[in-house]
Amino acid sequence: MSGAMRATARAIPLVLAAACSAKPPAAELSTDWSATVAAVAARDNIGPLQESRLAAYTAVALYEGHAADAKANIRTLAGQVNGLWSLPTVDPETPVDGAVTAAEAARVVLDSLLGAGHDESRRVVDSIAGAQVIVRKSDGVRTDVRDRSLAHGRALAAAILTWAVNDGYAAARSRPARVPVPEQQWWGNLRTFALRNAGECSAPDTAKPAASTDSAPKNPNQGSMPAESGAVGAAVAVMHAAVAKADSVIASRREPAAPTGRRQSATAARPPELGSCVSERVRGRLRTSP
Repeated sequence: MSGAMRATARAIPLVLAAACSAKPPAAELSTDWSATVAAVAARDNIGPLQESRLAAYTAVALYEGHAADAKANIRTLAGQVNGLWSLPTVDPETPVDGAVTAAEAARVVLDSLLGAGHDESRRVVDSIAGAQVIVRKSDGVRTDVRDRSLAHGRALAAAILTWAVNDGYAAARSRPARVPVPEQQWWGNLRTFALRNAGECSAPDTAKPAASTDSAPKNPNQGSMPAESGAVGAAVAVMHAAVAKADSVIASRREPAAPTGRRQSATAARPPELGSCVSERVRGRLRTSP
């Protein structure tokens, strides 16, 4: 090997190390997205049914953005959530910054699902993502890494939106959100994220959480994350919470309807064991450790 080739070989790991030398992202870069979805829903009078889906898709995009960064050391949801079999991957020799990727993926997904008629909220979403990218630049993310991360975030978002098209969500967006329960039962026909079907937790003998029903071992990285775990841990927690809420809403539509003439919100009281069952299934099936 010539001297020039040896020098180049020695330089490659140094370049990669430099690309990965930015400060770890703060937890707020992840938790801000769940707050943003809630604020947009309140501002635009989006009902709880649609809000739960917006939150879940945004949270999956956020999580996958961080999963694209090898330093995050978390597993992709591709092959774990229902119907999502593959996602774009990153070349290890051209790493991305997870927080920048996550911000761009979440922005594109939320912007796209909001669609026309929500222009002001979409501008807010864009400004939040842009501010997060600026924060990461100040944290030491290089320009070339930033640009790759933005491009990969858009690729992830495109794949996630393609996945969303096939679960009935587009039809759901065209329906009124706050209507009597008997008219809401169509929501229970949507594809779930982690539950095998909408009725999995509805039967009396399956409503109570039971670890033995799932073969996957308990994952110490699942559930609520401490603040010191940063944006990655927060993204895991945000994803689990949003997916559990979305699946709980779907499962609740399989519950007996209220008497004719009575109005009941999408978040009306339902058996507490239903929410516990859904959360248990989500934590057990969506594994985040590699």
